[in-house]
Amino acid sequence: MPDYFTALYFGLTTLTTVGFGDIAPVTANGRLIVCGTILAGVAIIPAQVSGFFEALMTHNREMEAEKMQKAASAKKDKNMPQFYEKYRLDRSEAAVQCNTCSAKPHRADATFCWSCGSALPATERNTSQ
Repeated sequence: MPDYFTALYFGLTTLTTVGFGDIAPVTANGRLIVCGTILAGVAIIPAQVSGFFEALMTHNREMEAEKMQKAASAKKDKNMPQFYEKYRLDRSEAAVQCNTCSAKPHRADATFCWSCGSALPATERNTSQ
């Protein structure tokens, strides 16, 4: 090796597995440019890969949070009776509220509260039957 810089160039191209190729720089300035390009590539590619995986993990966390939020909103009303889910009653149709325990919703044709068993207030819907 004629000098330290030539040794650095050949060591860097060998260690980074860039290789020498068919055309290799001969001048010191050419080798300096190749070394700078190799070092930039070694620094930029991991940064890009890191940014990609960070964006991927952020997206996965957002999707998981959205899924948890949907699950929490489905379980939000613990007083909701099972028949409400089964029959998918409209809230305006099932909005009868118990005067004793304030539980709601009740089916439109209900006469007694599903939670405490008290008689529900008379409405046009449950008195017409």
